[in-house]
Amino acid sequence: MIEITAPQKRASLFEGPNARAAVAMEQLGRTTPALLRAVSAAPSYPPFSLVGCGSVGSKTALHLARAGAQILAVSDSNELRPHNMARHALVRPPLPWPKAFELSDELALLGQKPEAHLIDVVRGLKRADNRLLISPPGTGTLLNTTASSLVRDALSMVSPAELPARMAEIALFGRGRGGFVFHKGSNRNPSLADLQAVLSATVTPYERTLLFDPEFGLTQIQIGEGCGSMTMPMTDARLSAMTAMATEELMRLAGANADGGELVVGVAEPDSPSTSWRRLSVSKFLEIPVEGSEWTLRLSSHVAGMIREETARFPNVETGGLLIGSCSSLMKTVTVVDLIEAPEDSVRTPTLFVLGTKGMKNRSMPVSRKAAARCLMWVPGTATSPNKVPRPPTARRPSRSPWSERRRPSFLIATPATYHAIMHQDAP
Repeated sequence: MIEITAPQKRASLFEGPNARAAVAMEQLGRTTPALLRAVSAAPSYPPFSLVGCGSVGSKTALHLARAGAQILAVSDSNELRPHNMARHALVRPPLPWPKAFELSDELALLGQKPEAHLIDVVRGLKRADNRLLISPPGTGTLLNTTASSLVRDALSMVSPAELPARMAEIALFGRGRGGFVFHKGSNRNPSLADLQAVLSATVTPYERTLLFDPEFGLTQIQIGEGCGSMTMPMTDARLSAMTAMATEELMRLAGANADGGELVVGVAEPDSPSTSWRRLSVSKFLEIPVEGSEWTLRLSSHVAGMIREETARFPNVETGGLLIGSCSSLMKTVTVVDLIEAPEDSVRTPTLFVLGTKGMKNRSMPVSRKAAARCLMWVPGTATSPNKVPRPPTARRPSRSPWSERRRPSFLIATPATYHAIMHQDAP
């Protein structure tokens, strides 16, 4: 601060007769995304909208906002409760305030102006007006942090025309020892549901344990007299560390905006502070209508290549194998992500393929039951025909799946020019 009055007998511009010197003033500024982005040395990202304002969602939102990313909307149907304070990014009095509203207020302190919506996303996505609330115009990435398979499937079912934003997902597993990031491909191919199926088919043994061992799953925690909550016990420090790294991966993916899908999986090493991450690019899936039904068979490009390799090995006969994938009655979709070669007792002739059974149970169990019993199944068979007319395998039924109540019997037939999918008419 400089005195600019001009008293009598002033001998200099900055000093009066009483020898008072200039005093420095502190400049006060506003917290803005541009300021935070500059301080963070972060690039500019297309705006985000978030589905899920729980522990992972709230921490991810603050990480994004502090990196200067714009957040247009936050949606959640639940309220903050005292037990949420164990890991939630917000600290609030023990009153049931909506999570979305509270997170929106917190983000406003960082220069954000997100819309807050108390909405059931699964139901909301069915209506055009609600889709505009969940993902306002201008949203570059719609991020799902709910860890809900129903929300994942609902987002996978919405067409790009109905909701044009790119979609992504962050979730933790194994009580915070693992986390994954999904980033959908352009035009929703691959979808979040596709990426989940690919993850289940490609897990490492340690990831498999963290994902599917009940020891690392949900636990009923008592939060009051006769009242409990299903949650995944972990410290706030563990959740925060894994979520922060997952958010870094999300920002990388959002910035790259690759045409295909990507999944990133991270796990904390046992008895070590080290965390390792692996990245997998996932090409577009082939979408094959199931003849005579509303169902669709989605075939990964990787499996399509395996089928063509099998055809090249047996060029003059019909051949086949066992498909591994997931089935969703909600989406009316069979998703194929792996292929097991036909057993040695299979029969191949120019007009007929019979899938054998010898050793099939032992070969498929490590994948289907141990790795992803809750996510994957085996589809009865696939056949490749040297002829232009598709012929399904008909002579002998393939071995019965030990979890057949969850399967929808389907066949995929590959001809030289295209693919055909059929489904057993008696399937429920």
